[in-house]
Amino acid sequence: MKLLVIDDHPAVLEGLSAVMSREGHEVLSASDCATAYDIASGNPDIDLFIADLAIKEDADGLDLVSELKRESGRPCIVYTMHGEAWNLRRLYDAGVEGIVLKGESITQLLDAVKVVAAGGEYRSPEFAARYEAVSHSNGIISARELNVLRMIGDGASSREIAQNLCLSEKAVEYHRSNILRKLGSSNMANAIRQAVRLGLL
Repeated sequence: MKLLVIDDHPAVLEGLSAVMSREGHEVLSASDCATAYDIASGNPDIDLFIADLAIKEDADGLDLVSELKRESGRPCIVYTMHGEAWNLRRLYDAGVEGIVLKGESITQLLDAVKVVAAGGEYRSPEFAARYEAVSHSNGIISARELNVLRMIGDGASSREIAQNLCLSEKAVEYHRSNILRKLGSSNMANAIRQAVRLGLL
């Protein structure tokens, strides 16, 4: 199978290319969008694209993926470290066939290649867990609530938070209540763990 791997980190690009080559795939690589477009247009026999979500500063990775898919009709796997809560829905709605978060075992990416190449869709376990958590939370917390949560995580009391943020203690308690509700948590320790898991902290 012929793959085009796109990532702007040389070590990652080299490592992925080596892994995929060992699996018997023919691997082409690009570190920026312009090169990726050139390679894709010159190799209509590419079977599958693997792309990061962030490719330097010249384009959004999802724009690149969408264009490659539109021009070639070939499937794409997004392999990215950007699993923040605000990116989860974007990724899910992007129409890509595979999503794997960096930091997971490389076997997840290999599994994704096999599944997608066979015509299926693949969502890695960590992505699926994060997306499920976001889906069951009641909205992403606000910037003020995030500040309150950070300070709680640092061990600050409601009084200290109120003084630092120029709020009343009643307002801090209101924000605490909203944080628990939005993150679907029963206590602040759980809310902090949930926020870390979702990439908010």
